[in-house]
Amino acid sequence: MAKALLNACNGNLYDAQKKIIKDGENVYYDSARRFLSQVGHALWRDWTISKKCVHFVECLAAGYSFEEAKLLADLGEEGREDVEFEQFSQLKLEEVVAFFRNQPGGEMKLKLYLQFAHKELSDEEINRIVIRSFKGLHGSGPSQLDQYLQWKPKLPDVEIISKIPAKTGEKIATLTGRASGSDCVYIYGTWRRRVPVAPDGTFTVTIPLAIGKTNEIMWLALHREKNLRSDTSKGITVQQTDKPDDVAALVKLLEQLGASLTKQIAEDPGRQEFLAECMERTLIKKFSKSFEEGEQYVSRLLETTKHPALRRIIKQVLNNFEWIDAAQLPNVQEGSLMFFQKYCAYKIRQAIDSGKNGINLCNDPGLGKTRTVWAVVADRKAAIFTPNSVVGAWREEADASLEQTDLLVLHESGHMQRKETLRRNHHKRIVTNVQYLRNIEDKERFQLISDEQTIVVHDEAHSRKNEHSEQSKGARMLKHKFVINVTATLARNPVELRRMLHTLDPGRSEFRSDEAFRKAFPSNDPAALKQLKLIVDQYTLRFRKYEVMEEINPELPLEEQLHCLPKKEHISPGVLGKFETTEKQAQAVYEMFLDWPTWCRRNGKYIPKDKIHEEDGLRTKHGFAKMHAYRQTINNPSFINDRSGEDPKTEQMKRIVHKCIRDGRKVVLFCMYEAQAQKYAEIFEGYQPVLYIGQTSRQGYVRNPLTNKPKLFSLKEGLPIEDSNGEPMLVLDYERHMFQYIPERKILIATYAAGSVGSTFTAGKATIYDDLPSDCKEDIQAEDRTHRIDASHQTHAAVQYYQMQALYPTRFLERMKKKWVRKQEGGTWEEYEGSGRPPEEEHDDEEEQKNPWQTAYQAFFEQGTYDQVQSKNLQTQRVMFHLINDGIADENTLHQEDAKFIGLENGNGD
Repeated sequence: MAKALLNACNGNLYDAQKKIIKDGENVYYDSARRFLSQVGHALWRDWTISKKCVHFVECLAAGYSFEEAKLLADLGEEGREDVEFEQFSQLKLEEVVAFFRNQPGGEMKLKLYLQFAHKELSDEEINRIVIRSFKGLHGSGPSQLDQYLQWKPKLPDVEIISKIPAKTGEKIATLTGRASGSDCVYIYGTWRRRVPVAPDGTFTVTIPLAIGKTNEIMWLALHREKNLRSDTSKGITVQQTDKPDDVAALVKLLEQLGASLTKQIAEDPGRQEFLAECMERTLIKKFSKSFEEGEQYVSRLLETTKHPALRRIIKQVLNNFEWIDAAQLPNVQEGSLMFFQKYCAYKIRQAIDSGKNGINLCNDPGLGKTRTVWAVVADRKAAIFTPNSVVGAWREEADASLEQTDLLVLHESGHMQRKETLRRNHHKRIVTNVQYLRNIEDKERFQLISDEQTIVVHDEAHSRKNEHSEQSKGARMLKHKFVINVTATLARNPVELRRMLHTLDPGRSEFRSDEAFRKAFPSNDPAALKQLKLIVDQYTLRFRKYEVMEEINPELPLEEQLHCLPKKEHISPGVLGKFETTEKQAQAVYEMFLDWPTWCRRNGKYIPKDKIHEEDGLRTKHGFAKMHAYRQTINNPSFINDRSGEDPKTEQMKRIVHKCIRDGRKVVLFCMYEAQAQKYAEIFEGYQPVLYIGQTSRQGYVRNPLTNKPKLFSLKEGLPIEDSNGEPMLVLDYERHMFQYIPERKILIATYAAGSVGSTFTAGKATIYDDLPSDCKEDIQAEDRTHRIDASHQTHAAVQYYQMQALYPTRFLERMKKKWVRKQEGGTWEEYEGSGRPPEEEHDDEEEQKNPWQTAYQAFFEQGTYDQVQSKNLQTQRVMFHLINDGIADENTLHQEDAKFIGLENGNGD
């Protein structure tokens, strides 16, 4: 359709864009949007018009009217944000957001409230309000403050007229003031948004306060057309004195609907069932410490709740919880499950008994998914497929949770030996590694391990999103009664989601192909996306940590909170973690961006060719991987022949590690590269480091050095003890236990590939990211290796997180602001050899017009280092990942906000 439009405009994209904006012909919207996002820049005559056009059709697809979309296209993304915040203020949602803003899962509670309180809003409008509300919170994605601070400070300071107390029990604070000569005021700190200034220079904004916390409110006057701001940012702090309780808050807000809520439930009984399910999820956390405390909380809640429908729903939830708590799961050790784990086990067992085909168990890392699965299959036939490094953990959890394990573990033996073992097998449950699935020609192995009565469990199942891998093909050959996909990170986008749903219900037509899925659930159809969310909920059981676990209160004795989660304390790189690269490193990066083929020829001889560096991916069949070359240049100056001895990253890492260990914290250090991990193992040799990397995994079992036979171990209070009646143990598992239980082993150094999934490192009370993870899923997984349920290692109220962050030297950046470059055909860049700015040139060639001279700073370094860009992306991705999985946003929102790191194009060198 878009091509037809282009042809109608005689192939002129510029005219086509103007036609879309002018005519608003519905038939062109979706196709034009897709087409314009795919065309190359060479066709775009006017970037401003092009950008405006794309934004216009995106607004249409998001559900705005034609006139609204035209207005927003003129205003840009900032304008869209301002319009949505105005709608937010008109609905007076500030106090509602104050209730939920610092409560995990607050997005879903806000959405639930809006669905009942504002029936006039469409699902798309509700989702937009939720996304905008939580983007306004401090820390939820990148701030625009840095941009505004670059503007000239020529506006008068903001004058605040209203009086705001330093302490208050109110949920909101209303700020009134005067900002002469500005068009808006930027509020930031606890709450981020721009506020329009009236013609007389006044403004008013209502700010939701974080309940029970100190709130920081700051402001800047802005004039956006002239890029001006006030001289200094001013601010106040407000201590909100209430005790946060998201459950009571939700009930109170729903009660305020009164007769409206009663009428809605009477007209649609399904809404009562929906509200009951939401209330179950909201109340379950109150039962995590002890069931008795949960009952007492619900009793108090019923005393203060007057609305009859809400009282009825709360009683219904309590009755259901009491029934689950009183029931005894067969073959499960009494007291081995927390209540929410038992709740999940019952939900899955009900799905099995009702004849469903499968379910995704997607609870957060550290919530005991392994133990939950054992409770599900405790009296059933089961085959579990798990990554190599986690086989031992499944055995340990079976011992801890089942009365009779009746378990066969197939691990290091060859496939022929495994088949022979299976032919003689009489065990009810089997655990093996995922490699078992990879030889699809050998059909007997699939027949031996499962049949129509088997519960098949795929651990770290997000790997099945690649439908063409040998592992996925093998998984489809397994017979089963029911499938459990275990993963903490189900899907980042609709395509991944479709593929995971297809593994559970291959007969459903909407799941068979990406095309069928998009047709059934188009991203611009709110009704279809709502239907998709309901379908996903049928196949998915997902709790986030803070929905089911209380956090440690640092004001109470630690020994009274052994079954609570420690807090996460993220230490800003500005406090500890930032370091400046050397001048040689920065110059090497510049040369890499400027002329990648020449850089490869110059530095290739300095990059090692050993097996570890080959596995780290530096060398490819085409030469070098540019991303890895960039990151390793920062990690190891010797890769660019810098033999000066300066290694600023290592020096900063030493400072962090030594500080943590002085504070009594064992350290878990995550690296992207095995070579880097081994480098740190040598540096921190005095702390008896544990290496948890691919090289460790490939060692297999712990062996007797004289006979080369596997040693046999049993666990005594967590420690591996040699025992002739024991079992072989992987070197990975042995080293993990040493870190967990030997005080002298103070540091564990892992690669993301080996250690970011399935492993428990709860002895670690500080986690350091040497290189940043590749995406938010890896980030979430790695972060939660130390943040898990483990009463035996509850030594600190908080787990600390540190992040290494490279900066370019200030003098180097100043030089880059005076060096001029322009892009050439083929991807390399031309340097201007003269002094000063290149003279203006007349060009008829459109390609040359598109690639003008610019400073090297503008071209490459204004964005910051990869660490700086990726750190912001990970923040944004985290927020959007949960919104996507909660059905509030789609991947388009995520992609709009991810910043591309410029300079790493043309991936491989020759």
